[in-house]
Amino acid sequence: KLDHKDSSYGTGTPMTYTEIHLLDAINKGNGTFVTRLAEDFDVTKGAVSQLLVKLEKKNMITKRPDPDNLSRKLLYTTELGNKACEQHEKFHQAMNSFFYKLFDDTTSEQMDLFLSFADRLNDMAQSDEIAELISKHNS
Repeated sequence: KLDHKDSSYGTGTPMTYTEIHLLDAINKGNGTFVTRLAEDFDVTKGAVSQLLVKLEKKNMITKRPDPDNLSRKLLYTTELGNKACEQHEKFHQAMNSFFYKLFDDTTSEQMDLFLSFADRLNDMAQSDEIAELISKHNS
């Protein structure tokens, strides 16, 4: 659902929303593994494994044997993966700065209204309601 836009994050290699956030979790988890990522993202291990194959092909991650559990691979970001994570973090910092400026002189009533709208929009996005509305509008 969320893989709607590609960005290279300064690497020249397009990455989806889901890929960069999984990569960021690997970067922060320094030596994490599939089961932990699946639990953290509330998805199946198969879904994580499919994304890891893509990240590995893009030279964003490496896998190393876990010395404490030889049946498990530990995941690490490569130099290219680190660069993508750094640029992704800068993107979030820029967006945060933008929103702080945008809402700097906003009253609490205006903020409550905005947050209520944002919550509703998020609920619609998660339930595919927006796609249904667009589809109805376009037909």
